[in-house]
Amino acid sequence: MYSETAISIAPRVQGGVANAPTSTGVVSHTGSGWETLTVTFNTGSNGDATAEGEYAEFVIYYLWDNGFIAPAIDRVMYVDNITGIIAKTLVQDFETGTDGLGEGFGGAVAEIVADPETGGTRGQVAKLTAAATGEVWQGININIESNVQLTTDKTMRLDVYSETAISIAPRVQGGVANAPTSTGVVSHTGSGWETLTVTFNTGSNGDATAEGEYAEFVIYYLWDNGFIAPAVDRIFYVDNIKGISTEAAVDTSLPTTAAPSPTNSDVTILSIYNDTGSFTGISQVWSQEYDFGTNQGNKDLDPTEGVNNALKMDFSATGYGAGAAVTPPNAAGAIMRQLVMRVLMDTNLNL
Repeated sequence: MYSETAISIAPRVQGGVANAPTSTGVVSHTGSGWETLTVTFNTGSNGDATAEGEYAEFVIYYLWDNGFIAPAIDRVMYVDNITGIIAKTLVQDFETGTDGLGEGFGGAVAEIVADPETGGTRGQVAKLTAAATGEVWQGININIESNVQLTTDKTMRLDVYSETAISIAPRVQGGVANAPTSTGVVSHTGSGWETLTVTFNTGSNGDATAEGEYAEFVIYYLWDNGFIAPAVDRIFYVDNIKGISTEAAVDTSLPTTAAPSPTNSDVTILSIYNDTGSFTGISQVWSQEYDFGTNQGNKDLDPTEGVNNALKMDFSATGYGAGAAVTPPNAAGAIMRQLVMRVLMDTNLNL
């Protein structure tokens, strides 16, 4: 905020999701020009409650001094760079079944089951089972649906069902740009479903404080001031894992339109790669018998819900070639022994 006179203002959050209460805070400026101010929404100002939840609206009351200034006065100030904690979104809720489960390790077992609560409404959840015969560090890799960001806000949330008091140790790893692996610890009282918040700044398991973007989420099943040794039998359930989701990077190297379809007669066209159009007859499709090099696989060029794949090749990394033996006679009656496609380039090319 910029002001050349000392002032106080009263920011307010409202439009609370799931009935989160409206809350007003107060912050003061010394009049020194640009200052970065932090407002805390727990003061009960304006008769409002302490903030608790997610909010869609932000208001600033211009005139405040232990209440609204009355009568109103002239005032000019400037505001920029309003920042807050980004709302957490679902990164895994297991409604697609076993797609949400990665590999278990150390003897841990995981399966997708119905909500264990009587009359429960959570749909499918992950049942996690630890075995006394397993390793003390047994756990599961969870397939999260997007990367999560842990920078200013280093927390994630998950719903856990247990009928006994337990502690578990979630871990974030697969850090982008060498973001450090981090393990947090969270405890459950044994009351059934509880929404738990894990903070990745405790140094648990000898790991660092989280700082950056992460692609992998792990849960260690057995924790109590360290891994429980020897291992014990344990069953608990997990659902609705949430974090600050980061969007997948857009591949800007892809063309914005698909290649035009050939206008020649189908019988005169040899299709090397195609997933649309009518060039799909056996006589028109070239099935190579060998290839070498690598390609970057299918890329969908259709921005809608439709699919129009193209085969991407990065020839700055490696060459690519393919071939097949064919036996149709040419016009002179000779036999063409090989049909070969070989492309070697030093720049990117999309085919």
